[in-house]
Amino acid sequence: MTHVQDFMYPKISYIIILLFISFQSNESTFHYSDPKTPNNSEVIKHIEYSLSYNCKHEQANWISYKLERQEVLTSRQRTNDFRIDHAIECTSSTLSDYKGSGYDRGHLSPAADNKETFDAMSESFLMSNISPMLPQFNRNYWLKLEKQVREWAIDRDEVYVIVGPILSDNLPTIGNNVSIPKYFYKIVLDPEPLEYVAYLMENTNKSQDFNNCIVTIDSIETLTGIDFFPESDIEELESIVNEWK
Repeated sequence: MTHVQDFMYPKISYIIILLFISFQSNESTFHYSDPKTPNNSEVIKHIEYSLSYNCKHEQANWISYKLERQEVLTSRQRTNDFRIDHAIECTSSTLSDYKGSGYDRGHLSPAADNKETFDAMSESFLMSNISPMLPQFNRNYWLKLEKQVREWAIDRDEVYVIVGPILSDNLPTIGNNVSIPKYFYKIVLDPEPLEYVAYLMENTNKSQDFNNCIVTIDSIETLTGIDFFPESDIEELESIVNEWK
């Protein structure tokens, strides 16, 4: 019996060590970096968010930011100072593009997610952070998802958010060639424990529940051609449909 124990203990210890190393590896593999678009679009850094601007469609390919609990709990009034983003080298959308169009100036990174400073709040009203959204979608169905994300930031201390339109050829336009997306996506990631939830919502006035719009990261990458987590070892997670409570 002694000989059996002497043989088993080293193997058990070896397995425990391997499991520990594996756990440590999983904890350290996530490193957040901005998404990569297939055409290597310029990434513009603002105070609270980064963006990749699509000159053809005159709006962002994606907006990326970290949302922390304290920022959500900060009290700050909206500035409502919509204006051109002069950091954009090509043609930026303008207020006149939206006038009389029937579409809202829909935030990608919501003003309520940019409350840390006055300047951060003001930058959320740059037109590079705006896409055409139908009124009921923007003020009701999309808004409910935005509020849910802020609740998660409070509960989880911090989350990473990537949001944007699905852009493609032959979309209808408003103003001076500002494309009207048919769909918008939002990916919310918690780095610890490493998990995500992703949504694809239709830009429509028809009633919809974001809980019925859950998809995989892989499916959004297929639609957009964007690699959302290029330097993070979460490839095995991107095909999984997750639902957060």
